[in-house]
Amino acid sequence: MAFIAAAAAGARLLSSAGRRAAAPLTNASYSTAGPSASDIEDSPLPRMSRLAQFRERRALAVTDITATEWCEKKMEFELKHGKPERTEAMKVFQRVDIAHSHRSSRNDGSRNEERGTRNDAWDGILHCGNENVLYSHQNGVPGTWNAPSFHDPGDYDITIRSVEESWAVKFVSFIEGTNRLMLEDELKDVAREIPVFGVIEGTWIIGIIDEIRMHMDGISVQPILIDTKTRAKPTIPSEPQKRNGRLQLMCYKYLWDSLIAKKFPAENFFSYFDLDPNYLLSDHIKWYTNSLGVNAKTLEDVVKYFKITCHSLGCLRSREQLLLRYEFQEDHSLLDEYQFTYDAKWFKDQIQGVLSFWQGSREPRFVTEEERWKCDNSICKFAPICPMIASSSKR
Repeated sequence: MAFIAAAAAGARLLSSAGRRAAAPLTNASYSTAGPSASDIEDSPLPRMSRLAQFRERRALAVTDITATEWCEKKMEFELKHGKPERTEAMKVFQRVDIAHSHRSSRNDGSRNEERGTRNDAWDGILHCGNENVLYSHQNGVPGTWNAPSFHDPGDYDITIRSVEESWAVKFVSFIEGTNRLMLEDELKDVAREIPVFGVIEGTWIIGIIDEIRMHMDGISVQPILIDTKTRAKPTIPSEPQKRNGRLQLMCYKYLWDSLIAKKFPAENFFSYFDLDPNYLLSDHIKWYTNSLGVNAKTLEDVVKYFKITCHSLGCLRSREQLLLRYEFQEDHSLLDEYQFTYDAKWFKDQIQGVLSFWQGSREPRFVTEEERWKCDNSICKFAPICPMIASSSKR
């Protein structure tokens, strides 16, 4: 949704001097079957961990998780030097955005803007960048976005003034999107671009589910989580690419199931992100939220509606089967469709491995010899300065 990306563009920079101490994340009840949400304060981060250096008071994006799994050394380079300019060859190996006119009733090209491809200010992030945008633009620059109305097919502009309003829009986006699952019209049983957030292994993580469909399983109905990736060439994805996609969808499932199954840790949320729960929303934001049935004056009001929505979805735990789809960018033809089962142990092992990198408990790992094709100059622009490549060249 367009308003998700622009909401982040309007968020303010959180200064070190103005931050409050975060309350311990001890909401054991918040975890679901799978990794438990450990206490951040009980396990203090190592000094100058990558979380402290690059994501202080911000959530990790699911795309941070998958990018780290892809290549830890590349992620370290990006954190230190920024994302390099993408070449055409690199785009073959990354998700690219297209205006899915066949998946949206709006054919005005706005989906490109929704997915963060509006201009160079979005760091060249395409489809996968939505989650990055959610945290990376908390920089104090007032933002305006073209927001689609849930009840009115027309669009309108709303201005974001603060990080509180940015989060308010994220919560309302979740409420609106999940309401679509219950509609009695042509949109029934399908919801797209659903923001999800929560604590995994003691770390706040945020993401955007590409698509949720309601699946009939006998007499019961369960949501199935789907992620569609577009490819610049009509080729079948490699196993490392599929593995990366599996991790991404398992993150979404964990976050979705946690939100609807357990109590959202609102107090820790306000404290960790240094938010004022009594922040008065602007007339623009109040008008927009009211149009969606959320009669809110403050951020805390919005969070209360959000928690009610999550509670009402308590019976809609997502299916254990997840679906990855790969489409050819040029004609939207289906290249591959890959269904797999959620594996709690594998997911926990992967998340713990990724977070050990972010927590600074070890140095970044290089890719395995079997996956060294990722280091080709056409795929990774950091290859010329990578010590593994230099070491290999000397042999």
